[in-house]
Amino acid sequence: MKRRLNLFTQQASAKHIVNYYAVARKIALSFFLFCILIAFSLIGYFFYLSNQRDSIKRSAQNYSLFILSNEQFSVQIQEFVFKYKILTGYISQDAQAYRYYLRLAKLIQDTPPPAKISSFSIDSTRVTSIILTFNSYEEAILFVNQMEQPVFLDVFETITLEGFDITSTSTTSYQLSLSGIFKPLNKDGSS
Repeated sequence: MKRRLNLFTQQASAKHIVNYYAVARKIALSFFLFCILIAFSLIGYFFYLSNQRDSIKRSAQNYSLFILSNEQFSVQIQEFVFKYKILTGYISQDAQAYRYYLRLAKLIQDTPPPAKISSFSIDSTRVTSIILTFNSYEEAILFVNQMEQPVFLDVFETITLEGFDITSTSTTSYQLSLSGIFKPLNKDGSS
């Protein structure tokens, strides 16, 4: 019996190896091109960052040179910063005294006995002390009675009569010393 060798089977497996090699070469070439693209991107980004850093250094040098050459300007900047700190501190501790004073003046104007605000002080926690002056004893007593009305409770959280003094100069006047806590104001000025 004759045995025959099939030479085509060996060629077929060689073709597979050549095909695998071609695919592997394409993948390797694609990966190599991708790596080159990434490398160029990183180099470009590095040059961009380096340029930005140099630009920032140049502007910082220009500013420092300007400040050193203009010492008067530097002093003015320091004065501005100092005044700005004072202003922000004042605003953070502001008791809005004018708004509370207007509220008190309107309240006194709306109550029957005429009174004059002799002294008014308020702190940032809305604690206030007020001295009111009256022309007669009856007006002072009438005002003390009015303090118990709901109108006062709309303006004050607490109000206390601290003292009642009589002053005799050219005319006799009566002073009420009050202390209390205002109710907080809304943005529109109401309680």
